[in-house]
Amino acid sequence: MKKSLKKSLGMLSVAILTIVNSSSTYAQTAIKPVEKTSFNEVTSKLDSQGNMLLYLSANGFMEFVDDAIKQIKEGIKLSQNNNLESKEQIVKIFDMVTRILHNSGIGEVSGVGVSSIAIDKGFYRNRIILHHYKNQGKGEIWNLLGAESHNLDVVNLLPKNTALTSFSDFDFANLFEWISKEIKNSGDEKLIDNFDKFQLELKSTQNIDLKNILATINNRIGFIITLDPTKKVSIPVQQQMIQIPEPALAIVIAVKDDTLFNLIDSKCPPNMKRINDGNSKKILMQSIPIFPVPFSPSIVQQDGLLILASTSELIYDILDAKTNKTGFVKSELFNKMSKSIDLNGNAIEILTPNFSKTLADCQKQIIAKKLPNEASQLLEKYFAQTNEMSWFSVCKKTEEGFETTINSNIKAGPVLLAATTIAPLSIMAAMVLPSLGNVKDKANQAACLANLNALGKGMLLSADDRRDGSFPKSLEQLISEDYASPGLIRCKITGKQYIYNTGYTINDDSDKILIICDHGKLGGNYLVAGGSARHYKCGNKPVVSQSKNNASK
Repeated sequence: MKKSLKKSLGMLSVAILTIVNSSSTYAQTAIKPVEKTSFNEVTSKLDSQGNMLLYLSANGFMEFVDDAIKQIKEGIKLSQNNNLESKEQIVKIFDMVTRILHNSGIGEVSGVGVSSIAIDKGFYRNRIILHHYKNQGKGEIWNLLGAESHNLDVVNLLPKNTALTSFSDFDFANLFEWISKEIKNSGDEKLIDNFDKFQLELKSTQNIDLKNILATINNRIGFIITLDPTKKVSIPVQQQMIQIPEPALAIVIAVKDDTLFNLIDSKCPPNMKRINDGNSKKILMQSIPIFPVPFSPSIVQQDGLLILASTSELIYDILDAKTNKTGFVKSELFNKMSKSIDLNGNAIEILTPNFSKTLADCQKQIIAKKLPNEASQLLEKYFAQTNEMSWFSVCKKTEEGFETTINSNIKAGPVLLAATTIAPLSIMAAMVLPSLGNVKDKANQAACLANLNALGKGMLLSADDRRDGSFPKSLEQLISEDYASPGLIRCKITGKQYIYNTGYTINDDSDKILIICDHGKLGGNYLVAGGSARHYKCGNKPVVSQSKNNASK
């Protein structure tokens, strides 16, 4: 496997050329390659006079994958696991994965290219090429994501306050057929049986024929998120309320007939308002007040489009933008973001500064309330890079693969860096942020536990000095006897003096609770007569038994 890996990696070639303030083209290498690559085919579609040019050959990729899977399968067969049925099951899974990879068309990718060029001050055109040779794009990935490119007139649906949107060609019926074929060819009787049962159950219990439903979708789907900066709403995030512009969401599906609409209609409550004016069908629901944002689910089908929206207002905004062409497409921002981009393609994605700025503001609000000042300032600098980020992307299917053009206020270099470094760091930050948010409380909780441990030692020493072995009558007495300092008798979280359950001696049960300090959702700490401090989790607060003197403090 090592030999195969070395051979496969040796087939990978990367050419990165950075051209700054130069009118000359890049110099051709004097070495003639002994293996064919798609370097010329890919780089001819890139902007060679920009600030970045990258090419990666994919020659030998599938050979490496095949060899790696082969070695794994052989290792499974030779393993000491005596369960023959289990081995065969695992081998079948790897065979299915191998077949899916081959049928997907990943192995037909001959190369990837990226370039970036400034088209305005602080504004860049980034190009990404996913290339296959002519007449070789037979795999499913080339067929699922659309046929020929077309006018992306979906931009006419976008309301003025569109913040994020994405539309793409996608052949759902073809995907279902591919999945069905791969499952049947897997040879796994249990998997085949479960897949058949799943379809039968949908049909018998929900009256949903999945294959027929997917066949009625006209190979195009997308979503629209709007943010209204003139209206603010409060939403709960990590046990706190933050302010954001009022959001709304719509899912848009191109359909061939009324099948999907009628199915949804049959599942909707009868009290929803239904309107059929000949040109369109609508299902409208009254606002549901339990949600933190406006929510009145609404559905409309008109001109071959099925729109499911979070509010009826968004439905009417989309229809108005489509009919009167007064939506986002007429804005100055749209004209700036779409500069020099051909609106013929198979997919489009738009992220406006309003969306990224809202995310950044949310992050700032969370950080400001959860973290100490130093940590807050550090993470604010980290998240500042997303503030007012924007892009306008169009992907087009060609006879040689996919060409994506992205107008953005960030260069392709930082985009790639984000994909390889910043994105993983963001995931890590998202994982640890809740912990960082409670770091101060947890530190104080540990300090409280340390206080109780110190008090426990002091109380044992104090009791040992008395003939009857009794503990001090109060925490103040413990201080006056120099067995504790004043700072030890107050909780670091609540700021209050500990409640002391007096009346016990060192001869009593060592598990009798002398002090208990509740910290709410963090749980709490308590001190027992044996002198040790302990922690309990939220919901597991120990019961304090009646003290002999029933005194406190």
